[in-house]
Amino acid sequence: MYNWPERCGNHVEAGAFPGSAAVRRGPGVVSGIYGLVRYHGAPVDREAQAPMAAAMSFYGPDGHGQWCGDSAALGHLMLHTTPESLHERLPANIQVAPHLMITADARIDNRDELFDALGVPGPERRETPDSSLILLAYERWGADCVKRFLGDFAFAIWDTLARKLFCARDPFGCRPLVYHHGGKRLIFASDIRAVLAGLESPKLNDPLLAAYLRMNTCFAEKRLTFFREIVKLQPGHTLTLTAGGLEISRYWSPEEAPEVRLATAAEYAEQLGILFRQSVECRLRSAFPIGSHLSGGMDSSAVTVAAARILRERGRELAVFSWSPPPGSGARPHPEGEYARIDAVCRQERLSCEYIAATKASLIETFGRDITVEPMVMMAREGNVQARAQTRQVRVMLSGWGGDEAVTCRATTSPAEFGRWADFRNAIGSRVGAPTIGMADREPSPWLKARRLRIILRDLVAVRLPDSLYRRVVADPFMMLGNSCIRPAFASLYRREVNELQIPALRHLPGVRESICRLLEIGNVPLRMDHWAASGARRGLVYRYPMLDKRLVEFALGIPPSPFRDRDQRRSLFRQAVGELLPTCVDWREAKREDATQMAMTGEFIRAHSEWADHLASDMVVSPANRFVDPDKVRRAVQSAVKSGKREDLAGVREAFGCYAIRY
Repeated sequence: MYNWPERCGNHVEAGAFPGSAAVRRGPGVVSGIYGLVRYHGAPVDREAQAPMAAAMSFYGPDGHGQWCGDSAALGHLMLHTTPESLHERLPANIQVAPHLMITADARIDNRDELFDALGVPGPERRETPDSSLILLAYERWGADCVKRFLGDFAFAIWDTLARKLFCARDPFGCRPLVYHHGGKRLIFASDIRAVLAGLESPKLNDPLLAAYLRMNTCFAEKRLTFFREIVKLQPGHTLTLTAGGLEISRYWSPEEAPEVRLATAAEYAEQLGILFRQSVECRLRSAFPIGSHLSGGMDSSAVTVAAARILRERGRELAVFSWSPPPGSGARPHPEGEYARIDAVCRQERLSCEYIAATKASLIETFGRDITVEPMVMMAREGNVQARAQTRQVRVMLSGWGGDEAVTCRATTSPAEFGRWADFRNAIGSRVGAPTIGMADREPSPWLKARRLRIILRDLVAVRLPDSLYRRVVADPFMMLGNSCIRPAFASLYRREVNELQIPALRHLPGVRESICRLLEIGNVPLRMDHWAASGARRGLVYRYPMLDKRLVEFALGIPPSPFRDRDQRRSLFRQAVGELLPTCVDWREAKREDATQMAMTGEFIRAHSEWADHLASDMVVSPANRFVDPDKVRRAVQSAVKSGKREDLAGVREAFGCYAIRY
């Protein structure tokens, strides 16, 4: 059914490729794709691909392939994860459509459904890789094929007859894809370094850099990068390039999720449980060991327990990792803290959890990263987990990330969303009286309770204000503009652009559905997944997010407002759906306690910043970064944190450190 073309010696196996050293066989990586299209008449050959391949040489321990035609070239670096990928070589085409060439980083979950719709015989399905399935779907349905796909994907298809490039990215942005379009040329890749390799003199995106120094870029970074000429294909979007130009289209958005109408709460919970198991099970399709994050919260606990049970049915075990410091390492445990919940899950499922906390060394390592090309989000913690997972030959890591934004979201806006005033009053009381991080043994002070209540009432009053007016009358808690280490002169140059790049206000909206859509649109979800995908590229690790399964998210969005007078509807429905999976201590409280993790992190955090500031002291005098970073602000912030012991005093310092590492 599928072919791997060998025309003109254009397919290269794992090993050496033009213009680079041999592909390293040590640290494995997530599959990477890249490509180049020209419309101005200049031919495309392997030499044109060489700089891109060299820039991504750390990708693909299991093979490197290239294909080139008259106007386009595609490349692929392979990491085997699924059983079907063991038989896959890319770029490739298929017999029924030899004019279509594909390179893909994809896992398609609804394979049987698509095979049925396409009329593919049963015997041919097992060894048909996901890339060939994508080509079959594209040949049948064209660009609309992406609306039928479930899973994580970024792929590019070149139509040699129509001379057309079609690219797509999954609805939540689990797989990255960046590109440069200039004149009659387009360059795309999984990794920004490959696109940079095709540019002669890339220019920094100063407005985004100014916004970054003011710690407000996750929304802007859904599309923009730190280089003017390079942008991201946004989640849920497609790209079509022809001689006539470039077209970007959105094929999925959370607002389009249909409403779900069932008779009883039990029916909603039952369907939610079925979809959750499917979302976990399809992400266990791997020929290699699988790991899971476990924080002790409801999302990661449910994912871990479900995965462990399914794998055990197949005679396999799940590796489990936590960001918390090892028990007995000096961190003070709390009866309702993370250790109690993690231990309860592990004892119930006969699992062994590896505690791998952030350290001063891991923090310092992230400070030296070039923020324009290297992943940063949560990497002081996750980098240590990745290293350990690699030694255990884990190639797939499950995460509960994304649950809070949709499936188990606690977005509440008004008494109408609860159905009863008593439920609304109880919910507000639990929020006002919740312990603060690191102070689990203490009742919040009357002043803090009053402040919390004032914020809640303010949000209820302002819930129907438009964003533009909301920002004027209500301080957005997500904005931290006053703590930046940005140089004032640089900030003033891009004040207007930075305001335009601001995230939509992080706030309650008139309905729960609208609030969930806002959370999904903010940009923190795809930004973290971008960074974890890129960092996993150094460790042979692919991240999978069961709580961001499209079926599961659309179902959560489709639940109508409070049909059962439940004070915490989606979260409690999910708890009901997975109730038999979880120990009783893993509840659906608003904020899980991670006191030991937070307390241990604070000391390491301050010591690392202080040590790195001393390391940079001489460089900060003459560094080009001083064009946009004020070194005096950096020094004062570090000195204040050392004196006060408060992490809050270091807001903006990490962002400034990253600017001193910029090499472009």
